[in-house]
Amino acid sequence: DEGAKRAFVRAGSALGIAIAGMINALNPQAVVIVGGGSSAYPLLEPEIEKQLKVRAFPAALENFKLLKCTLGNDAALLGGAALLKEALQ
Repeated sequence: DEGAKRAFVRAGSALGIAIAGMINALNPQAVVIVGGGSSAYPLLEPEIEKQLKVRAFPAALENFKLLKCTLGNDAALLGGAALLKEALQ
């Protein structure tokens, strides 16, 4: 569906612009795409990468990694459970 493809291009572009701003301001080593975005990662990633190459400082991109969460929509739930377990030990 062409409309769906355009939506993913726009979403990936917006994410890429936002992530490039974070890279330029905070210089993180990595950004992890989580939740529903991780399910759509193959559709979002090309446009995210395109925006990063155009907008992020090249030196900041040298060691930067864009990662996809493998936990999907359960990432926040599992992270919260891990924190609770750690707090109770």
